[in-house]
Amino acid sequence: MLDEKRVLDLDIAALDAHADVVDRILGDDLLHVTVRSVCDPASLVEINRRLDREHGRFEVSPVHPPESPDHGVQQLGSMACPTGLQPRGPAWETYLRAAARFREDCANLCEGLPDLENAVGSTLKALSGGRRTGIPELEEAASYSPATIRIFPAGCGAPWHRDAYPDLPVHAQLREIADLSVQLSWYLILTAPEKGGSLAVCFNRADAEAPSVSTEALSRDEEEQLDLVRFAPRPGDLVLFAGSRYPHCVEPSHGPRARRTFGGFAAPALDGETLYFWG
Repeated sequence: MLDEKRVLDLDIAALDAHADVVDRILGDDLLHVTVRSVCDPASLVEINRRLDREHGRFEVSPVHPPESPDHGVQQLGSMACPTGLQPRGPAWETYLRAAARFREDCANLCEGLPDLENAVGSTLKALSGGRRTGIPELEEAASYSPATIRIFPAGCGAPWHRDAYPDLPVHAQLREIADLSVQLSWYLILTAPEKGGSLAVCFNRADAEAPSVSTEALSRDEEEQLDLVRFAPRPGDLVLFAGSRYPHCVEPSHGPRARRTFGGFAAPALDGETLYFWG
C-alpha cells in the first residue's frame, strides 16, 4: 500500500509552505504532487475554446503508428522524447523548428490570458526552493520547447513507460547542462474526459521495467501485485512526479470529451542552481 506521506495534494495558494517539494521528489521521499488551480476556470474555458477554433494553426503530429490502439493521440508541437513513430525522438533541426513555432502559437493561444508557460514556470519555482526556473536556452539563440499539447480522444491513452531516455540524440546539448538521471515529468490538465484518462503509477518499482498489462480490467489483487496507484487531476491542476524512475501509463479516455494536457519534463542543472523544464 502506498504511504500517504509520499503524495501531496496542494492548493496553488499554499505553495510557500512547500518549497522543498522538488528536492523531496529528487530524493525519492515524494512520488507525486498535484497542485490545484494553477490555471483558473475562466481562462481554461477560453483557452480550450481557442484550441477548438485554432487547432489547425499548430503543427499537429501523430504519436503512434496506425496499428497501435493509441494511434488517435495527437501532439501539438514536437516533444524531446521517443514516440511510437519516432523511437529515437525527433531529429534535432526538426525539433528546433517545431519548438520555435510552438512557443509562438502558445503565445497567441494565451493572448490576454495567463500564459501557460509562465504559470508552469512560477509553480515549479515555488516548489523548488527558489531555484531559477526556465527553458534551456541554446547558443544559437534558439531554445527547447516549453511543452507540447497532447490530445487523447476516446479509447486512447499512453502505454506503460518510464521517462528515462539515455543517449537520446535530441538531448545532446541538454545533457551538458542538466542532470537527466533524475528527470521529472509534469503536465497541466486542460480538459479531462468524462471517464478514464487517469495517470497510473507503479509506486514501489523504482527503475524497474514497465509492465505490459492493461490496467482497465485488473482485479484488486492484481493491482496490489503491481503496486498500482491512480491519479485523476482536474482541469487547471498541475501534476509533478518522478516519471523517469517509476513506470506509469495514461489509461484510455472515454466519452466525447478528449483529454488535453500541456506537459513536459524537468531536471535540475548540473550545478543545482536552476530547474530546467522543457517539452
